[in-house]
Amino acid sequence: MKKIGILLSVMGFVLLNLNIAQAQEDVKTLFRQQCMSCHSIDQNLVGPALKGVTERRDSAWLYGFIKNSQEMIQAGDPIAVELFNKFNKVPMPSHPNLSDEQIGSLLNYIESSAKEAEVAAASKDPIQRPDEFYGANYRQFSFGDVIFWIPMTITVLLFMATLLAFTYVNDNLNAARKIKVIPQEEL
Repeated sequence: MKKIGILLSVMGFVLLNLNIAQAQEDVKTLFRQQCMSCHSIDQNLVGPALKGVTERRDSAWLYGFIKNSQEMIQAGDPIAVELFNKFNKVPMPSHPNLSDEQIGSLLNYIESSAKEAEVAAASKDPIQRPDEFYGANYRQFSFGDVIFWIPMTITVLLFMATLLAFTYVNDNLNAARKIKVIPQEEL
C-alpha cells in the first residue's frame, strides 16, 4: 500500500511538471499568435514595446485594453487615446475570446521575457553558457600543454620523413639517370 502511495505521488509530480511545461509553451504560442505581429518585448513596432507594461499600467486597465481597446478609445480614456494617436491611429484588434487567466499568463510571459532579455544584455556574452565550459575551441593551446606537443611532434616527424623520402627518391633518380651531382664547394 505504501509503494502505491509513493508511486502515485511521483506520477502526480511528473504530471504537474508536464502541465507547467505545457502551459509555458501554450502562453508562448498564444503570444506569437495574438501579439507578436504588432508587438515586441523591447522595441516599438506597429504597437508599443511591451517591456515593463505591468509597471506602467494598472492591471484592470491592461485587461480592459487587451480585451477591447477601441471601446476604451471611444469612451475617451486618456491613455488609450494617447497610445492610439502615438501609433498612427492603428487600432489594436479586440481579443474578447481571451480569458482573464490567459491575459494574466501573457502579462507574466512578457515580464519574464523582458527580464531574460535584460540579463542577456547585461552579460558580456549574449549567449548564456555555464562558466566552467565554453566548448572545445574556447581555450587556445599553449607551449606548456601536452596536447599541443603531441600533434606538433607528430607533424614535425612526418615533415622530416617526407624530406628524407624526397631526398632518397631524388638521389635514386639521379643515379638512374647517371647524373653526377657536383657539390657546391667545387663549383
